[in-house]
This record gives sequence, structure tokens and C-alpha cells, in this order.
Amino acid sequence: MRSWFILFSLELKKFRQGWIWSFVMASLFPLCLLFFMRMSSGQASREAALYTISGIIVFSLVLNTTIMLANELSQIKEAGALDFYATLPVSRLSVLLAILCRSVVFSLPATVSLLAVGAFVYGFPILSRLPLLGAAVLLAALPLSGLGGALGLALPHPRHVSLAAQVFYLIVVFLSPVMIPEEALPAPLVITSSLLPTTYVARCLRAILQGSDLTAQFFSDAAVVLLFSLCSGYYLAKKLDWRQK
Repeated sequence: MRSWFILFSLELKKFRQGWIWSFVMASLFPLCLLFFMRMSSGQASREAALYTISGIIVFSLVLNTTIMLANELSQIKEAGALDFYATLPVSRLSVLLAILCRSVVFSLPATVSLLAVGAFVYGFPILSRLPLLGAAVLLAALPLSGLGGALGLALPHPRHVSLAAQVFYLIVVFLSPVMIPEEALPAPLVITSSLLPTTYVARCLRAILQGSDLTAQFFSDAAVVLLFSLCSGYYLAKKLDWRQK
């Protein structure tokens, strides 16, 4: 835990110069997206806003953090820093979790701003569900982190990683359209969305934001997210080649 905290602090210090602009841009983009989606569809109902806000949060937490992990790993591999980390008395998982947690921190402004809109405009019970939301936010970054780590270390150059990460983003967004109710999806997309953790993260967020009693469906979805997260954590800690060139 101490080694992770030191590495996490070092990751944050990398952005001590321009962090405020990163936070501002991270907050403005999802709010603008929410605004234009509402303008294009007219007066949004509470249910439509629930799907839209939870979907944008999922994109920010699950996909953006995965892409940031892939890009960061490719850059430190290109710089030869992986061999340096391998000589230190720290675990691979500590290094990777430090990078992942820094990505979560930079995704928090978008999440907080969207939750604030949901609370003040649509009356979502944010404060009463804050512990659950905090746990969901932390868990949401993990399910696809193994794939992000694999992209970052397997491809030979950061340019290749950046391109592959964007393709990955588009594929997941298309195959798991979390801002659309499942009953409105065609059958092939219902099948593909059930195979991706983004669907289950979005369901958990919607169940929390609705404010009603949590059902067995919520705990089932949370268990699936946890299973994806454990598999990603195991892959990152045990299967990735630390000294990969």
C-alpha cells in the first residue's frame, strides 16, 4: 500500500503544471454532450436523463481510463521505464494501479459535474447514495483495465496504441450502447452488450441513481463487474510481460 501511494503521488505530480485545464476540459465535454443531446431530443424525461447521464459517466470512467492506461504504458515502455520499475521493490500491480487511479482522478470532474446536474435538475438522490456511488466509481475503472494494459504493452509504438485505443473505444460504444434502453435495442446488440462490462456498470449506476430499493438484479450486475475487475487485475499482475520491449 505504501509503494502504491508513492507511485500514485508521482503520477499526480506529472500533471502539476496543467492539471486545471485538464479538469476544466474533462468537465465541459460531458456537460456539452448532455446539453446537445437534450436539445436535440426536446424536453428530456427523468428516465431519459438517467440513461444519458449514467451512459456518459460509463464512457468517462470505463473507456477513458482504459485508453489512458494503454497510452501511458506505451509511453513509459517507449522510454524504457518499465525495466527501471522492474528493478524497484514494488509490484507490477502497484505501478499499474497507480496509473489507473490517476486516470480515475482525471475522470472525476466529468463524473461529479454530471451527478450534480442529475441531483439539481432531475432530483437524483446523490447525497444519500454517496458511499454506493463512490464504490461504483472506483470499481468501474477496473473491468477493461486488463485490455488497456495489453494494448499498451503489446503494440510496438505509442502511435499504434493510440490508434488501436480509438478503434477499441468505437467498437465498445457501438456494441454496448448504454445510453439506450435494452428493450429498444435490436437482438444482436442485446447479445453483444451482455458480453461487455460497460452494460453492467451502467445498470448499477442507474439502480443507484434511481433512489429506489436495490434489487437482486443490482447485486447480480455488481457481481459481474467485480468478476471482470478481478480477471483484469489478475491479468495485469500475473500475465503481462514486465520486461516487454
